[in-house]
Amino acid sequence: MELAGHHILITGGSSGIGLALARALSQAGSKVIICGRREDRLKAAQAAIPSLDIRVCDIAQPAQREDLFSWVSENYPQLDVLVNNAGIQRSIDLSTGTEDLFSGPDEFTTNLLAPIHLCGLFIPFFLKQETSYLINISSDLGITPAAEYPIYCAGKSALHTYSQCLRHQLRHTGIHVVEILPPAVVSGLNPEGRAKNPPRHMMAPDDYAAFVLRGLEAGYPEILTPRLQELKQRPWGELDSIFGKMNPPDWPNPL
Repeated sequence: MELAGHHILITGGSSGIGLALARALSQAGSKVIICGRREDRLKAAQAAIPSLDIRVCDIAQPAQREDLFSWVSENYPQLDVLVNNAGIQRSIDLSTGTEDLFSGPDEFTTNLLAPIHLCGLFIPFFLKQETSYLINISSDLGITPAAEYPIYCAGKSALHTYSQCLRHQLRHTGIHVVEILPPAVVSGLNPEGRAKNPPRHMMAPDDYAAFVLRGLEAGYPEILTPRLQELKQRPWGELDSIFGKMNPPDWPNPL
C-alpha cells in the first residue's frame, strides 16, 4: 500500500492509536477524516493536526453509522480506506453474574458489530474504486486472551475471524482487507483497569503507528508484533499453556 494520496476515514480517531495513525498518515500525504463521540476531543485533534477533517459520531448507534456513511460518501467520493479503530475495554468480574456484565457500555457492539456494519456499508462503495482498503484493528488479546477483559477479548477474537472470512470473500476484488493486531499501547482504553493492573510493556502510540505504516507499505494482510508472529507459528495446542501463563491463579491478570 502506498501511503500517500489516499482518502482515509478512521473511527475513534481522536486519541490513542487512532490519533497516532491519523497523524502519521497525514504526514505521509493522505487526506484523513476522523470520527468520534466527543466533539471536544475531535476539535483538539484537529487543532494539533490542522489537515484533519472531523465528524461527531457514536458508532455504537446503528443510525449514526448509517449517517456517517451517507456523509462520507457524499462529501468524500474518493474515499478509499476505512480504518475500524474505535473500541472500548472493560474489566469484568464474571463471578457477579450479570451485574458487571450489563452495568457499562456495550463492548460487543462497539468492538465487533459496528465494524462489521461499517464494512458492509462501505463494501459496495469501495467496489466502485479501483483499489481500496478495509482495515480492522483487533488485538493480540483476540489470539491470547486476558481473563480480566472477557468480553473485549471475545469481541476481538470474533473480529479476527470475521476479517479472515472477509479477506477470503473479497480476494477477487480490488478491496484489500488488512487486520492490525496491537499489543498494549498507551491510550485512553480502560484507564481505571490499567491503573489497577498495568500491563508490563506498553508501546507509545506514535511508535506503534510507525510500525503499522511499515506493515502497510510492505503489503501485509495481518500486521503483527514479532511476539505474535512467533506465537502464530506454534502448534495450536500450545496456546492453552500460553493462556495459563498470561492468567495465573493470582488473578487479576498481571499483564
